[in-house]
Amino acid sequence: MLSPKTGIVFPERHKNTQKTRYHQVEMLIAKKLDRKIHRLEKKLARQQKDSKRRNASHLQIAKLHNEIADIRTDFLHKLSTKIVNENQVIVLEDFNVSGMVNNRKLARAINQLAMV
Repeated sequence: MLSPKTGIVFPERHKNTQKTRYHQVEMLIAKKLDRKIHRLEKKLARQQKDSKRRNASHLQIAKLHNEIADIRTDFLHKLSTKIVNENQVIVLEDFNVSGMVNNRKLARAINQLAMV
């Protein structure tokens, strides 16, 4: 399958493969945690500054961010290992990901693309 915008070729995914199921589970977990972070950040914005409860909420949000980061890195490590073991030749393209993530309208989508 060819991506129309970037021209990157992605392998075809079959619905009944283990890889697709694992990928869907990881995406659902990350999406669920994203929603939870959004809710907690709204709650944090309403709390009084420098209160104990606000500090606790801030710590809770930080832990969720770390959990999402761990899920993404785990998925990328497993995927890269699988790609290396299955293929003889690997071609890499250099993207300015840190520059693309600075665009606040695209940052979440780009971070989630790491799991596609």
